[in-house]
Amino acid sequence: MNKMSLKCKRNRHVQCNLKLRSVFQYFFIICIILNFRSLWLHTETFSWMARFVKVLLGVSVIGGILCSKLYSAKRIFQCLVAILGIVLYVGFWYLVDPLKKGGFLAILLQLLAIVTYSILVEDSIDNTLHKFTNIVLVIALISLFFWLFGSLLKFIKPTGYIYTTWTSNSGTLKQVSSYYGIYFETQSLTFLGLTSNVILRNTAIFTEAPMASLVFFISFIYELFLKERINIYRLILLGIAVVSTISTTGYMLMIIAITLRYFFVRSKSQKQLKIFILPATIIVMFFILNFLLEQKLGTGSGSIRIDDFIAGYRAWINAPLFGNGYGNLESYQKYMSSFRNNNLGISNSPMQILAFGGIYLIFPYIISILTGFTGMIKMKRWKRLSFYLLFLCSFIITICPFQMLTFYLFVCLVKESGKISFFTNVRENKRGNDYR
Repeated sequence: MNKMSLKCKRNRHVQCNLKLRSVFQYFFIICIILNFRSLWLHTETFSWMARFVKVLLGVSVIGGILCSKLYSAKRIFQCLVAILGIVLYVGFWYLVDPLKKGGFLAILLQLLAIVTYSILVEDSIDNTLHKFTNIVLVIALISLFFWLFGSLLKFIKPTGYIYTTWTSNSGTLKQVSSYYGIYFETQSLTFLGLTSNVILRNTAIFTEAPMASLVFFISFIYELFLKERINIYRLILLGIAVVSTISTTGYMLMIIAITLRYFFVRSKSQKQLKIFILPATIIVMFFILNFLLEQKLGTGSGSIRIDDFIAGYRAWINAPLFGNGYGNLESYQKYMSSFRNNNLGISNSPMQILAFGGIYLIFPYIISILTGFTGMIKMKRWKRLSFYLLFLCSFIITICPFQMLTFYLFVCLVKESGKISFFTNVRENKRGNDYR
């Protein structure tokens, strides 16, 4: 009887630890989402939010470790080795960085927290991404409600305004409409060049539509490629959220994602290749038509993206090995074309990494991609490969090189390789849930 009682107590203790660990994992994911340029971190109205995220990140990692079954002396040692390697590698670059901005040290600490979480807390990538998607679904639902009934139909009026310097090159404060502090109108779209027909884009809690689009899209492709069973309602809601951001790149990537997923459906017929060729052709035509349309309507979006790559390349050539220094926007902006006027924002991640840190700083990104893709190809895990390939496309055309969500997904790529011993807790690697 005593043995049974002890066993029951032990089971209750284990269940309690698992529930607590799940709570800490949700805290960690909330930090990742808020860090992805949420407007709360870019306004003095919520100046306390930055400190809150830092504290919550520390609590989530430490609490997750204490509640984790992966907590052991061996794993702690392995985690310390990984941390030491990162600190030495990044520390050397920081020594040669001409600017030595303190903001980069904060980014390093965030990366170390993510690595620690991945080794000592996370039980599987899929579990973390599932929790991530649960939170994103709530954000999508709330933002769609206010976007439809507030931004578009005007049934609901803004409850106030906040001020942010985001997207302002002059440093002046920009007024942004707020709905109860949980939805913001940060961007509008002028249709066909007519300022009288302004359509507000769904930016949810983020500074720009591309940020909201990417967060929604990551959850969308998780549901599409990594879930064993597709939940059509979750998928539709996330798809509508991507559409509501009115992001051309979001539309393109979503079409490609759906086409790839359709290709993975089992078919005993050899007509599968022909079925794939048709939508692939449509996608190519869509790219061409979109580019021509942008040039015809004079939005300049396509030209600005191309100019960003050219300017970034020229800035990188000035300091190819170690870059021009973290945060050195002037080294990038001086090569931008004059037609951009005051639109001096950078729109892609790789060239910013090269301009700031050169080959040395982008090398870990490249290694993560090569090891992850090689591992997934060897194991014929094509759906997982598609997920990361689509994320990589988003990464290339969106400015998010030093965000926590980006770091986490690149760490996931290393885990997917299956080559690092302390990353062998990736349960989904052994399930073989891809079509082979």
